[in-house]
Amino acid sequence: MKGKIGGATFGSRDITSKKNAEQALLKAKKEAEDANVAKARFLSNMSHELRTPLNGIIGITRIMQDEQILPEQVSNFRTLQDLSEHTLQIINNILDLAKIEAGKASLDSKRFNLRRFIDKINSIFAGTAQLKGIKFIIEVTGQADTFVKGDEVRLSQVLINLIGNAFKFTEKGSIKLAVSITDAANNPDVKVRFAITDTGIGIKKENITKIFESFSQADTRTTRSFGGTGLGLSIAEKILNLMNTAITVESEYNQGSTFWFDLSLAKSSVDPAHKTQLLLSDSNDLSQMNILLAEDNKVNQLVAARILQKWKSNVIIASNGEEAVTHTRNHRFDVILMDLDMPVMDGYESVSIIKISHPDIPVIALTAASFDDMNKYLLNKGFCEVVQKPFVPEDLYNKIVTAVHRA
Repeated sequence: MKGKIGGATFGSRDITSKKNAEQALLKAKKEAEDANVAKARFLSNMSHELRTPLNGIIGITRIMQDEQILPEQVSNFRTLQDLSEHTLQIINNILDLAKIEAGKASLDSKRFNLRRFIDKINSIFAGTAQLKGIKFIIEVTGQADTFVKGDEVRLSQVLINLIGNAFKFTEKGSIKLAVSITDAANNPDVKVRFAITDTGIGIKKENITKIFESFSQADTRTTRSFGGTGLGLSIAEKILNLMNTAITVESEYNQGSTFWFDLSLAKSSVDPAHKTQLLLSDSNDLSQMNILLAEDNKVNQLVAARILQKWKSNVIIASNGEEAVTHTRNHRFDVILMDLDMPVMDGYESVSIIKISHPDIPVIALTAASFDDMNKYLLNKGFCEVVQKPFVPEDLYNKIVTAVHRA
């Protein structure tokens, strides 16, 4: 009949398996996320535990090399420094590999001078070259005294890995770093080619792609003969991929190898603050500066204090965050160097309290920690700069000067 329901059909479908699958998927996703958090926490803890003693070893070695030592001890101290810095490089590679594979790695963009950058690379490998009896040559074409913007730390890491690899596989002859700089007047970027050529063992053509795989080397005999983790080239390639470039390899077995890559770096003029920084870096005089060093490790207290006193600064040491807060109530400081992981009161809480009464005191994080987005996180917590242990004295000096200048 029109307007009335004459019948109805009902259907049913068992969706239990679909719901179970959805729940299993959600459970698996949560377990994966929990595993990633646990992995990140583990790597951060390991970074702290490994970098803290290394900071002491490298720091004391540098201090003793600057003091009066017997001529026959020079090579021993140089060897000790090379070994400790090699260990640090392995730690950095493992941590960076985890960050890159998790998609957490990012690039910085800061002003730096190409000439000074190349000089730093030269100083890093001068001792290794002398120790192995290998010529280390740096050849620069183009205008090197140029200021550019880019990630100086990451670029340094790439070159340290590539040059370090060359030294590892070269027993005699030479290693050359060729830097070609093209600076066109109408181009906003400086084009730079870095090429590392060695007279080492070379690579068989069928193994060239394999050497860029994580934890891999050309063959098992290479691992037995030369050691290493097989991470250096993989890390270098991944960092350069972040920079939108890649490594090219030319090699002849038993003849040597050349690794090269091209990079575009934005031109940057020198601002007054940077000129002041470079000028003060040459004088190494902080005699008018009062510095609070908050650090619980006794060896690292000694290392940092000796370096700061060498620059003639006045240093007061706090063994934990609570002592640091007390010292700021009783003394005037131009800058504070703050460790993060300390007993009684950690660096985070200490800074939050200090900033209430002294909002203008610059606080630099001096830490062995390493975690995702660390710099951004610490800046939001009240720190103005981050110096990671083991630190390079020149880097610490420049960041102190910059922080005080800005305050």
